Amino acid sequence: MKWNFVSYGAICVICILFFIFFPASLLAFSGELFAKGEVWRLFTFTFTHTSFYHLIQNLIALTIVTILLFELEVESHFRPFISSSWIVAGIAAIILPTMLMAGASVGIYGLLGFAAMSSVIFIPRMISVPLFGGAILLDALIGYLRTSAFNIPQLTLHFGGYICGITIFTIVKLLKGKKHVLRR
Repeated sequence: MKWNFVSYGAICVICILFFIFFPASLLAFSGELFAKGEVWRLFTFTFTHTSFYHLIQNLIALTIVTILLFELEVESHFRPFISSSWIVAGIAAIILPTMLMAGASVGIYGLLGFAAMSSVIFIPRMISVPLFGGAILLDALIGYLRTSAFNIPQLTLHFGGYICGITIFTIVKLLKGKKHVLRR
């Protein structure tokens, strides 16, 4: 449990420091810039944010998901957070090579997918997976109400993070099951 708060704290501190000291244009990810040799962008885009509102929105969402994962007694959530971000970035680099990605939201939605699959203790998966997935649509609706336009690439990336979180949970469960069978 301690590692949940350590990884949560580390993510928050890094996001805040990146926002204060580095412009998003220097750290955001795009397939085009990555292909030109700017490899650091794959490791930094998750922690950089384009505005103060963007940073606060992601920190609040990360706090809520961290509390949920703590209640579900999930051991560590840094791996699904970072893995979801990198997997989605890799796919986006191929599909949308010129689009800049910045922010922790893809990783946060990855954690939400991980939490949806972990929540069987409190809520059956047939309810939690669509319910938590609905949070992505709610986020898109709020964005629409703020700007009068749907951001389809952003919505796609968020769903991609969510699906990655579900997939990572499933793979981890399968691997743990195989280890248990091998021990017998």
